[in-house]
Amino acid sequence: MAGLDGCLDALSPADAEIWLEEDVRRVLLSFQDWYQGESGLVFWIPTGEKRIKKGHASDSYMWICAGAGAGVRLRLGAALWGGVERDARPLVYQDPTALQRSDPIEVGLHNRRVS
Repeated sequence: MAGLDGCLDALSPADAEIWLEEDVRRVLLSFQDWYQGESGLVFWIPTGEKRIKKGHASDSYMWICAGAGAGVRLRLGAALWGGVERDARPLVYQDPTALQRSDPIEVGLHNRRVS
């Protein structure tokens, strides 16, 4: 069993972007329609802080590839949300047991509505 991050890392960067745009996006839209926008679908990405980067000038979200495509950036927000990525907000986790770190860790993204 693999999460979204494992699936992206197993594919070449070009195939991963196509998979996001065509397959994952279709599942997101289907989920949204089925629940009439009243439920959320969460991809928990524990390494999100290191792997998801926001372009501050463009409000775009990028996925930093690992494996064979290490360092390549995929257009994560554009592929998943088709133009509404500026509405995305980070999912944060505050580790109550962390003695060294008191700031929240970004572990994913949330977008209220996919178009």
